[in-house]
Amino acid sequence: MADEDSSAGFGAYGDFWIRYLNWGVRHCPWTVEPILVTFYAGLFFVGAKSFREGIAANIRVLFPNGSRIELAWKVYRVFWNFAAVAVDGVRAREEPGIIEWEIDGIEALEQMKQCESGVILITAHMGNYDLAGSVFAQRFDRIMHAVRAPERNPELQAVRHAELKAQQDEHYRIVYNEPGNMLAITLAQALPRQEAVAIQADRILFDVAPMRMEWDDQHTIDVPQGPFILSLTTGCPIYPLFMIRLGRCRYRVEFGCAFHCERTGRDKQADLKRAAKVWVNHLREIVKRHWSQWLVVEQNLRPESRS
Repeated sequence: MADEDSSAGFGAYGDFWIRYLNWGVRHCPWTVEPILVTFYAGLFFVGAKSFREGIAANIRVLFPNGSRIELAWKVYRVFWNFAAVAVDGVRAREEPGIIEWEIDGIEALEQMKQCESGVILITAHMGNYDLAGSVFAQRFDRIMHAVRAPERNPELQAVRHAELKAQQDEHYRIVYNEPGNMLAITLAQALPRQEAVAIQADRILFDVAPMRMEWDDQHTIDVPQGPFILSLTTGCPIYPLFMIRLGRCRYRVEFGCAFHCERTGRDKQADLKRAAKVWVNHLREIVKRHWSQWLVVEQNLRPESRS
């Protein structure tokens, strides 16, 4: 596996592996899925060095006193969950309705459905973002715009785009955060129409404007400014939610309490950081409980630099 060459079909960001996974799930009986998941996870654990190092760096922050063997096992667990979620996603496309959902925080969901303004949903790289988005857009009975970053590899982007296009309907729309597409204006115009915007807000990719926030006394995390700027400019509430995998094709959605990014004075950046801190507190709590399901392969928990 050419881990460093993201443009190669066999590279970590290449399209070969997703094509292979799609083929495997379609042609293997479900009883063989645990073997497929274990093999797929092991393959990337061994071959994807940059992924392995990025996950390990985050795990060390969460478990600073673990041994090297414990660290390696935890990193493999993240790879395993990544593979399991990917297999569930393919199976769901082949067998619509196979995914079982339960909701923790039904009051927040009902409040969201009754909200007279648009709503902003922020989540982490846990579970299957696209699958959950299409399911819950129908429950909201309002249009949802799910923001995605484009894939690094054009061939992989073509595969993903075809898969995601099949999931879109009158309620669920996928929009890409690409240079020059005026995405911020599109989303700001959607919210006053009582539509929903969903954004993954636990890492920074490409040209997204970051905010460096305190994770704990010794580490920081970079989160995107976008969802908080949207809340500040539109007045719409932000709802944290997380997708936790419980087993094969079984997930739980955990909602957090709604909050706003409100203007309190002339210091706009301070207002943005105040709201982002609420989000980081939610994220830290959920990641500590479900560390093996945090599917971020880049180092995003970094030592705090002190002058």
